[in-house]
Amino acid sequence: MCFFNPNPNKEKETTPSPTPTLPIPKVPFWEIEVNEENEEKEKITWIELYQHLFLGRFIFLGKPIDAQSTTHIVKSMIHLDQQDAEMNFKFFMHCRGGSLIGGISVYDVMQYVTGDVTTVGVGLNASAGAFMLHGGTVGKRFIGKHGRAMIHQPFVAIFEKRRVRLTVEDAQYMNHLRNYVAEIYARNLRLSPDRMYGKIERDVHLTAKQALHVGLVDRVLDKEKLKDIIADTRKNPS
Repeated sequence: MCFFNPNPNKEKETTPSPTPTLPIPKVPFWEIEVNEENEEKEKITWIELYQHLFLGRFIFLGKPIDAQSTTHIVKSMIHLDQQDAEMNFKFFMHCRGGSLIGGISVYDVMQYVTGDVTTVGVGLNASAGAFMLHGGTVGKRFIGKHGRAMIHQPFVAIFEKRRVRLTVEDAQYMNHLRNYVAEIYARNLRLSPDRMYGKIERDVHLTAKQALHVGLVDRVLDKEKLKDIIADTRKNPS
């Protein structure tokens, strides 16, 4: 038996070296400890940046919402709210749509937590993204100067991967979700449900100023306001 190279001119293939992963930067986290003599002592712990942001209640969504991101956001908000019911959340999002049920789930939890939820829309927030953006605490809903939003007729594609025929119960549930989203939009934007359905018959694309004008957000973000958002840690007593 003889072995030969069928293509002797071809260079020997080499396995590409794995791309090196960058270490996650660490930042100081200050804690106050009280010893047995009732003396306060400052303790500094170096933790990963993402953990630091998590403890500061910064939540980020940079993709269409799906089951995984829904679970992560919902679990994080419920856990943090149990830790301290008076601390506020800052939700930065660039969400081009995704799961309507996921968007509704996050919206509902945003209404349940006791701390205020500041929403900041950057990039494009469409469909479920726009629904979550407008679900923040009234007065604390922002959009970037170059941000965009898009609202449209609620569309449910939850059963599109099922290879079975839709039942009457499925159709009723889908219709219920559509009505739920449209009625919340109508209430928050101060429109009648019929007028709201007429407005979102087709895709409605909004610039930052247009989103402000229709009531989807409360203010267009600027540098000074961003500093205020970051510093807004605790809920104002009512």
